[in-house]
Order: sequence, then structure tokens, then C-alpha cells
Amino acid sequence: MIKTAQLNEGKTLLLPSSEPNRGRLVFIVEGSVEIEGVLMEARDEVQITEDKTYEIKATQSSRILLFDVAML
Repeated sequence: MIKTAQLNEGKTLLLPSSEPNRGRLVFIVEGSVEIEGVLMEARDEVQITEDKTYEIKATQSSRILLFDVAML
């Protein structure tokens, strides 16, 4: 499954825990966001394999893609 999100500067998005044997990939299309204290800018991506909730905070107006992927 692929989802898109648009965040205005200063807004946050909670990325909930994934289901068992699932992972997530976050791709920054434009703008910049902070995830777990790490600044990410346009064209950056992060693979998330830990089963916990993450907060994505826009440090400027941003568009992101969220991928839900199977982990084998």
C-alpha cells in the first residue's frame, strides 16, 4: 500500500506501529521533515522496521510518500 501526505510547516503526522512482518518506507518528495530527531530533505528516504509509533514533523511545507511493505 502507498499513501501520500502533505504537511504544512510545523505540522506533525503520527506513523502508527506496523502489523507483524510489515515494514514502512518513508520517501520525502519535497520539503523537509524531522523523524526521531533526524532531519530529512527532498529525495531522502528511511526504512522503518521497528514496531513503534513515529512522529513525522514538517520543518517546511512537505510532501511525502509512505510505503507499507512485506518483510520476509
